[in-house]
Amino acid sequence: MVSDIRKASEKRPISTVSIERMVDSITAELSSSMLREIPYQIVGDMVLEKLLSLDKIAYIRFSSVYKDFKDPRDFLLELEHLFNLQIESDSKVTSHGEEP
Repeated sequence: MVSDIRKASEKRPISTVSIERMVDSITAELSSSMLREIPYQIVGDMVLEKLLSLDKIAYIRFSSVYKDFKDPRDFLLELEHLFNLQIESDSKVTSHGEEP
């Protein structure tokens, strides 16, 4: 997991400490889950969730391998998903900042 995250984060402004914290956080969460075996999909989804808040380019890179993108349309669909998340996030910030 660490090597995949490092590869996705290559040449991005993400410190080794940030990656280690992310991995520690995921590991702690998984340890407390009470599951004996943890499917790779759960781990991959957790990594994506953490990368999304850390660095969107690293998120796309990791996502392309994890989700096994086959052609450029897969990238476009994932980018569209990111744009929609950003719009939702922006609208929440705006609506919380406005007075009723």
